[in-house]
Amino acid sequence: MDNIKYKVYISTMTDPRVNLSLEESFMSTVQDDECILLFWQSENAVVIGRNQNPYQECNLSKLEADNVITVRRLSGGGAVYHDLGNLNFAFISKTDYFDIDRQFSIILKALKKLDIDGEFNGRNDLITDGRKFSGNAFIHDEDRHLHHGTLLIDADMNKISEYLSVSHQKLDNKGFDSVKSRVVNLKEINKTITIDDVINHSVDSLKHFTKHTVKAEYIYEDTLPLNHYMDKYMSHEWNFGDGPAFDFQYEEKFPWGMFSIHMNVKNGLIEDLAMYTDALESEKFYNLITVLENQKLSQESLNFLIDDSILEPFVKSDLKGFFKHHLFS
Repeated sequence: MDNIKYKVYISTMTDPRVNLSLEESFMSTVQDDECILLFWQSENAVVIGRNQNPYQECNLSKLEADNVITVRRLSGGGAVYHDLGNLNFAFISKTDYFDIDRQFSIILKALKKLDIDGEFNGRNDLITDGRKFSGNAFIHDEDRHLHHGTLLIDADMNKISEYLSVSHQKLDNKGFDSVKSRVVNLKEINKTITIDDVINHSVDSLKHFTKHTVKAEYIYEDTLPLNHYMDKYMSHEWNFGDGPAFDFQYEEKFPWGMFSIHMNVKNGLIEDLAMYTDALESEKFYNLITVLENQKLSQESLNFLIDDSILEPFVKSDLKGFFKHHLFS
């Protein structure tokens, strides 16, 4: 047994932005002789990897319509959908006690007690019978390390494809695409499994690796340790602007004329915007260009600025539909 001190926290908050800020906060304060294990859940969210482009990875129009949060995490990897059927875990420690094999073993031992035979596939995933039920990612900052992952317990599989299925041909992207895999809910294997079962057995598994007492502590909203990371994860700049730059170009013919657009998006802002049209009142489009440049790229922002322009109402309606279809769907 090791002299490591395990501190287990269970977050009662279901906002992924809050819980990701908790992860980073714990990473900044973890002590030399401890390993923190944090469990948390999200209610309807898409979490994208550090180097991903949300406009490419997500159906942003659908996410906005359904009030689904989109947030960028600190680690790499692909985009994932979270709901209350998904359990997230994070191991946080300094170098001496950061052991990926042991961390996977803790989770797999817990599942074994629930009659689920899982294994590590060597590519950051946990699988059973060839199907993925856990994706994992890692952060290393000098002597501080974080290993976090998801566990599909009883997630809505239809939402996964609905929110993450987009056309990858519309952007000249400089980031990375998600790797889609065959996935399985653990509920399909053990019909009686619950989130609490997995947490409790994971905590029991920790006891095999330490001489110290292990107990779980709940984090409630009124006891939430405030930290400046929350501002980051709540911000448009982090979630939409901190990813890779990309170019968007498309054209379409409308009853009022041909319309084409080219723009570069960097740090979530519209740059180097050009519009072309053979519409009779083309000068009204030039006014729109000056309004849109250096604005945040979001469907809400575009709709507001188009509505506020001097274009004809039917042109405004067509342009809003154009952006929704080609950029946010």
